[in-house]
Amino acid sequence: MTKKWMVIMAMAGLFFMACKNDKQGETAQMPAASQDSTIQTGPPPPANELGALEAQRWRLTRFVAEGATVQLPDSAHLTAVFDGTFVTGSAGCNDYRASYTKGADNSLQIDSLSHSSRMCKGLKGREDKYFFVLGEAGSYVMPDSFTLELKSGKGLLTYRAVENGVIKYYPGAKK
Repeated sequence: MTKKWMVIMAMAGLFFMACKNDKQGETAQMPAASQDSTIQTGPPPPANELGALEAQRWRLTRFVAEGATVQLPDSAHLTAVFDGTFVTGSAGCNDYRASYTKGADNSLQIDSLSHSSRMCKGLKGREDKYFFVLGEAGSYVMPDSFTLELKSGKGLLTYRAVENGVIKYYPGAKK
């Protein structure tokens, strides 16, 4: 055998030894990926009265402004995070921040909404509508711990809870 051939065989042997599982006679296997990584098992947890709004990170999944549904492509990542004093998030291109106050009977008042002013092609109109509806929100409803609806006379914003960028669902939930 030539020296070149011996080096190649040695490297191949090292490669196969590195891939071998520690257990004798077994090879490492990757677990099968689930069909839908957004499914959570079990029923949804009930909405927690104290701090439910603040317990999740939220991603907008449905958007109605002045009676018309605004289309949200899968690539749209409109988010909201409530921390007890401020709501912050992304409107798809621009980041925003506003103070908010929760009142009796799930009332909600959002004040002093401000946002960055990046120019993103094709998103300006949708962002303006989002800021308009968000700023006018007067109440919120949480049918379960994974769903948040902000309501106003100007529209409806429906969010789903997210974890590590993945929307949380449970079996039987509407997506």
